[in-house]
Amino acid sequence: MSTLTLNLAEAKARLSELTERVAHGDEVVITRHGKPVARIQQVRDKARRLDVAAFRRATAQQAEQAPAADFIRELRDGARY
Repeated sequence: MSTLTLNLAEAKARLSELTERVAHGDEVVITRHGKPVARIQQVRDKARRLDVAAFRRATAQQAEQAPAADFIRELRDGARY
């Protein structure tokens, strides 16, 4: 993977080429007046799907809890006196 640095005008003129390079793993940094202002990089893979059965097994072992509103109400009321 390599990084290519271009000014804004050159990047606009070569956008199709830059998109192809990024698709193949390169990174592009765009500068304005010599200072980096943007980076074009490959989109990461989509998040993996959740294993629903594993999630249900893990959460089934958790203790039942009172609603958060009740907990906050207890904290608030207990602090008054």
